[in-house]
Amino acid sequence: MGRSNEEVDFKLSAQAVSPVSELRVTKTVSRHRIRLGSTVRYRVVVRNLGPNAARAVTLTEPIPGTTRALKVHTTKGHCTGKRPRHCVIGTLRSGQRAVVTVRVRPHRTGRFRNVVAVNTGSTQRTNRGKRASASIVVLPAARPRFTG
Repeated sequence: MGRSNEEVDFKLSAQAVSPVSELRVTKTVSRHRIRLGSTVRYRVVVRNLGPNAARAVTLTEPIPGTTRALKVHTTKGHCTGKRPRHCVIGTLRSGQRAVVTVRVRPHRTGRFRNVVAVNTGSTQRTNRGKRASASIVVLPAARPRFTG
């Protein structure tokens, strides 16, 4: 049995007035090439570009890490440096942003891509821009130089 026109109209009007937000996440790294034993800083920015508040905003690092977090700081909410690394940002009003800074020390050499994902309990306009990544190359530690 099909839906009545009134039921369809109600659903369409409810969607039109439901509050929407639009989160975007970006991630940058301070240096793309480092030596083993050095530290690197990642900066993650979560912005709400939508017309309404985004509620229950969280940020997580969904892949296994190859680094040890030394310090995690956020401008809004709170974060944990233990695995799985995540931040509870809370509510971001329209136009508001939160910045998360993570200092890490890689414990292996190689090329690594670090990914973060943002989520909210609020309705989003699109699924675009909810993940971001930054890559680094960790080179072997420099050999000590001896003279004499």
